[in-house]
This record gives sequence, structure tokens and C-alpha cells, in this order.
Amino acid sequence: MITVTPLTADNIDGIADLYATFRGEEAQTRYYWDHEPIEFDVLKKGFAHKMLSGYAVLDSNEAKPIAFMLYTKEEHRALEINLVYIPRHREEQIKTITDRLMRRFLEDVKSIPGWDVISFAQLGPQADLIRTILWYGFEAVGQAIVKFNIMDPISLHILKTQNLTLPEGYRLEYWKPEYAGDVAQCVYEAFSGATDAYWDPRFKTELGAKKVVGLLTAGQQGPLIPECTSVLFYNDKPAGFCFLVQATMTQGNVPLIGVGKEHRRKKLGHMLLRHTLDACVENILAGKVGMLEVSATHDTDNFAAIKMYRQLGFRDYYNYPHVYLPHEKMQQMVVGKWC
Repeated sequence: MITVTPLTADNIDGIADLYATFRGEEAQTRYYWDHEPIEFDVLKKGFAHKMLSGYAVLDSNEAKPIAFMLYTKEEHRALEINLVYIPRHREEQIKTITDRLMRRFLEDVKSIPGWDVISFAQLGPQADLIRTILWYGFEAVGQAIVKFNIMDPISLHILKTQNLTLPEGYRLEYWKPEYAGDVAQCVYEAFSGATDAYWDPRFKTELGAKKVVGLLTAGQQGPLIPECTSVLFYNDKPAGFCFLVQATMTQGNVPLIGVGKEHRRKKLGHMLLRHTLDACVENILAGKVGMLEVSATHDTDNFAAIKMYRQLGFRDYYNYPHVYLPHEKMQQMVVGKWC
């Protein structure tokens, strides 16, 4: 019989072996994590200080948990499912395990205050959970990861052959701390109606957008590379942005790129990204920046973004579903009547 029990500081050791397998063998190769997961001792401290929550999946025929789930309550009023780990040899039980987890999780979070949305980026084999998760009212947006290989002569050639000219009144500069406030306003204008706002409520307000920019510049997603982060100006006012952070020792990441609504359809996004990539290559050759590739993420049905990335030499890496469940919709759900 499959059951689910909350993880606590007292029973977290029960998933130690499962977590070791995930962390040592599968996180980056099977689950596409772009960084090494935290060590188990750090995970335990997270539970001890109530910074992490989760569940262990138990089988009455087994002595130890057979799967687990981790989630966090973020400051931006989102409950983020960080990981649902089901070992390879348990894949035939994936529907049952997912069903048990979602039933328990959604019942429990009804009593948790201060959140607006549940968010779950279903990387790697977690994408197989979607057929069950959608029965629980989640909505899905397809996401695609693309990569620019700085060591690939073909990608570099494609980049160099893009002849782009800024329209009159526009100019490009690299990041300076004093741009933060105005760029945050630009981020709000660009993302308040974007799909990212479905699972990250910060984009829906000007204050939230300011917090996003603050976290990026503070290195929360990896150290910001100011000499490769581009800011677009129109008549001396920020009109677009392309952030670049050092995600790992060998990989840069573009966590945000966009332009204000009134500046779209002018290939300004192309120019921002080209400006960032040119600086990246230049700084790598000068020994100031170390990375082999740059990654970015876009909606799978955002054809303008697909065209932009391909025209600048990016190549498709993989796709995954990002599911989300608004608080209001979750409150309307009744166990056994999810549809």
C-alpha cells in the first residue's frame, strides 16, 4: 500500500539514500539541474529551520521511503515544488505515487497562509507526472531551453553575420548600479502580462519587479556579470534589458530579457542579446569572464523568441512543462472532483 507522510527534521534521514542517488547520479544528467544540489546536511538544516518542506512516499512492503517531494514557500507568495524524485525502477508506479502526493499536498496547503500560486518546473523525468497533475487543476506552459556554444565556430559565425542597426533615438550600454530603479520599472512593463507572471507574482507589481532586479543584482541566481548585462535606452530612459549571470563555472544564463511594450517589433531584443553575447565573447578572450556556453529559456509558443535565438546562433537543448495552480482555483477543488 502506498502512503504519504510529511518530512520533518526527525524523519528526514529516511530519504538520505534516495537523496544521495539523486544528488550524485541524476540531478544534472537526468533532471537537467544546472547546478549541484545542496548537500544532505544542508537539506536537514533547511527542515530544522522550517525553510524546506516535503513528503516521503512509503510502501507497506518496503522498509524505507521509495520516493520524496520537496517544496518551499517563497517570499514572493509562491509555493514552489522544487523536486519530485521517483527512482528509475519505480517508474511503473509513477501515476500512483503522483496521485498520492498531490492529494496530500493540496489538502495540506489549504491551511498554509500567505501564498498566491503553486509553481512546478517539471524538469527531466518529472515531465512524466503531468498527465496526473493536470487532473488536479494545474495549468501548463511549455518552456524551452536554448544554448549558445561559445566554442562552436558555426554559432559564432551566425552571430557575426547578423547586421543590426539601432533605430534613431536608441542606444545600448552595459549595466551600472544606478540603472536599477529605472530598469525595474521596465521589467514590470515587459513582464506584468507575460506567462512568467502566472507562477511568479512579483512580476505583477512594480514593487515585485524591483525585488526581482534586486535579487538578480545581489547574485541570487548566480553572480551578475555587469560588463555583459545590456541596457537599452530610448531618449535617455531605459527601454529594454538583457541580464547575464554566471550560473556555473562553465555556463552563463540569461534570466531576463525584454523591452517595453511600445518598443516591440523593432528587433530590439535581437540587439540587446547580440550586445550581451558580443561582450561575453570579448571578455572571455580577454580572460575576464569564464564560460563555455550561454543558456536562456522561452515559452515554446513564443515564435518571436524562437526566431530571435536561432538567428543569433542558439540551438535547442530541451523542452519541459511548467505547471502552476492559482490559490483561488485550488480552494475550489474537492477531493475526487478535480475536473
